[in-house]
Amino acid sequence: MQTSQQQQQQSNNSNVDEEKIFPFDFNYTIKKLDILLNSLIYNSTNDEIKDNKKWIVRLPPYCSRLQSGYNCGIVGIRMAIEFIDKSFLEKSFIDELFMTAVLKGYSKEGEMFSSYHLSEITNLLFNNLNFNYIKSNVVSFPTAADILNQLSNGFPILVPYDADKNWRPCTTGGTRAHWAMIIGFIIPNKSNNSNNNNNNSNNNKNNNNNNNCNNTLKYKFKKIEKKNKFEGYREEDDENFYESCCKKINQDNINQYEEKYMFLTNRFGSSGDDDNDIGDNIRIKDEFKLQFFEKPTTSFNRLPFIDDDYDDDNDGDINDKNENDNIDENEIEKTKEFFSSKILNHDQVYLICQHGKSPIVQLWEYSLLRDSNSCLTEFPKERRNDERWIIPNDLNDLKNKWIFLKR
Repeated sequence: MQTSQQQQQQSNNSNVDEEKIFPFDFNYTIKKLDILLNSLIYNSTNDEIKDNKKWIVRLPPYCSRLQSGYNCGIVGIRMAIEFIDKSFLEKSFIDELFMTAVLKGYSKEGEMFSSYHLSEITNLLFNNLNFNYIKSNVVSFPTAADILNQLSNGFPILVPYDADKNWRPCTTGGTRAHWAMIIGFIIPNKSNNSNNNNNNSNNNKNNNNNNNCNNTLKYKFKKIEKKNKFEGYREEDDENFYESCCKKINQDNINQYEEKYMFLTNRFGSSGDDDNDIGDNIRIKDEFKLQFFEKPTTSFNRLPFIDDDYDDDNDGDINDKNENDNIDENEIEKTKEFFSSKILNHDQVYLICQHGKSPIVQLWEYSLLRDSNSCLTEFPKERRNDERWIIPNDLNDLKNKWIFLKR
């Protein structure tokens, strides 16, 4: 028998139109993210974060949707597929996705308590020629570098986590398991001078994570190959219908962020302006992406002697940039600084997320979201007798299991 609270929630859900599209507005989104970032910095225990003045933002334009029931995972997949395919899915595809889960015995109302099951039905419908083979893969115990490289390459992630009352991640063991899509990130824009001061003060602060990995990683800028370009970021880009619903970067409207944020577009080629110059205060940067490296001590899907290129400081991009250019030594040093690897701590990584309970963008600490996912253990005992859902014995198929989508 349903409680009055459940009946009220179900009534509220029935008023949600899942076919309604919430377009992306860059100017509104970055203002919201700026507020959220300032709040997280204020509450951070990391002194270096509080002193940091420059940030790198990977924020691709995307459209979001709301869920109308307990189908947060299916709605998350819909947002991710639409983002990758740059098109809006017809309702028939979502109905088929839901019916596939029901017929396989994975769900009754759209609830999905297994990353493997959600990934499986996603591949059944979208890993084909019609969608140019969008693939879904469950990654167990992904490192921070795994996650950031996926996002840097322009592909989303679906993550199950333990949701608090305000839908932020928490660690209560799986009281309210929920799904969110990760679409981008914000990290400090560091210089080599900050690397030496980075390790000693912060390496010992976060040693209690469940993934048993190092708390540092490296990143550096890499040039984007033309074949891997991503379009649809600026207002002058050619647009399809999906992209036309995204109000994108208008350079005249972001002057207030000139000194604070560097926006990576994953575009190849520019419109002839100076945005591709090497420098720390460029508002919009084309032709470059970030590559991340991490050396895990132990991991479910890695061998301990594999170093994941952590110590590889290949200067190939520097050589390519300056091979035929007659530039002075200051410019060479500036270029070397730009392409050199920087050290980053886990508690300096913020993930841009979206979930089906709110049309408003979210910014969460990577370490908090990781720990929230790692704490998923069992379904609340008081809700186990609810026959409306297919409830597993435990939440092991969600714990430490993230869904990476790629084309």
